[in-house]
Amino acid sequence: FMKKLKGLIKYSAERGSVLREMMRLPEGEVPNGFRLNSWAKGELIALDIGDADSTKPGNEIIVGGMAAGPEADAGDGSLDMVYYEGGTWKSEHLFTDTNLIHGNTIGDLDPDKPGNEILSVGFSYNVNMIWKEDGAWKNEVIYTDNGSIKKILVDEFDSEHPGNEAVIVAKSKKITENYKENGVWKLRYNVMGTGTDD
Repeated sequence: FMKKLKGLIKYSAERGSVLREMMRLPEGEVPNGFRLNSWAKGELIALDIGDADSTKPGNEIIVGGMAAGPEADAGDGSLDMVYYEGGTWKSEHLFTDTNLIHGNTIGDLDPDKPGNEILSVGFSYNVNMIWKEDGAWKNEVIYTDNGSIKKILVDEFDSEHPGNEAVIVAKSKKITENYKENGVWKLRYNVMGTGTDD
């Protein structure tokens, strides 16, 4: 994980500066022996940074992967939050999926909820939305594909729909758009091809 994190710092100036600020590190430095994933028991695969928890100052790091063991093993997926508080790194478990979590992102997808939500995807075929409400983490499946979902992003890219949408890529060879309209989750298949709306 630290090799991936170090590579991300070098690869992306914008994200790297955020990481260095969060980790209190000078330019390009990762201290020897530092283990951000010392609390994790499984392989970590997915990573994002953003304001996932509005009750905490600044941004948090969201990591997803296996609850235990390597990616090649079958087993539950785990989504966790890492944050800096009181001069030390802390972690909080957010969600357990029925299989590997392969992608996660932070964004304001649900117009009915204040602030950002966390979206996670993986080999359970589900798009899971995770958010904090009344001090507790809650989750909802907003879409199920017929193949493993690899990645998810949230942004405003559909001019026909006001607000943000989520887009996923999956083993099913579909690129799918999800959004909420009038309290109902909608989706559009194959947004880059001849899609159909549901």
